[in-house]
Amino acid sequence: VIAKPFRGPVEQAGGISVRLGIARDNADEIRSRLSSELNIDLIVTSGGVSAGDFDLIQEILHEDARMEFWQVRIKPGRPLAFGSFGGTPLLGLPGNPIAVAVTFLQFGRPAIRTMLGETDLTVPTIQARMLDEVDNGGRREHYIRVRLTRSADGFEARLAGSQGAAILTALSNADGLLVIPETMEYVESGTVLPVELLD
Repeated sequence: VIAKPFRGPVEQAGGISVRLGIARDNADEIRSRLSSELNIDLIVTSGGVSAGDFDLIQEILHEDARMEFWQVRIKPGRPLAFGSFGGTPLLGLPGNPIAVAVTFLQFGRPAIRTMLGETDLTVPTIQARMLDEVDNGGRREHYIRVRLTRSADGFEARLAGSQGAAILTALSNADGLLVIPETMEYVESGTVLPVELLD
């Protein structure tokens, strides 16, 4: 048996990842890593884009570079920043692991595919009947980690576990992300919604 090499989300999107390492919560150290001499087309950071005292990415974008937008109406993943640093586009993802996965799929993947000249930016998506009830408080587009099964009537979805934004098991057990529109406050059992496939 030959094991397949692990392909991270950047490689799955068609890019080549170059690690700049982990920076402490120090503006000068972050600037130093972002000012790398490497030939990089897109900078992707994780963490430091919320509103806390040590969330320095957005501060650096405001002071040293250009901030295009900050915060998006999705859950999980509201604190997301986009701008440029030294002329290179910068996508600042949240620090929460589930929010990183969701926001990269929604923003990082299409950015990389666009830079590669691709025109189809959509994530493979199916329609599934949600068998669990879900509250969508906060009125944001909500991405729920679900397991899929096939029935005689099509696909059915169930929660893949607790939906806490720091719980990785729900993501590792999930087949896809059920997309609840921001206009839907509550999902009743039997509601058919799109599911973005993770594999």
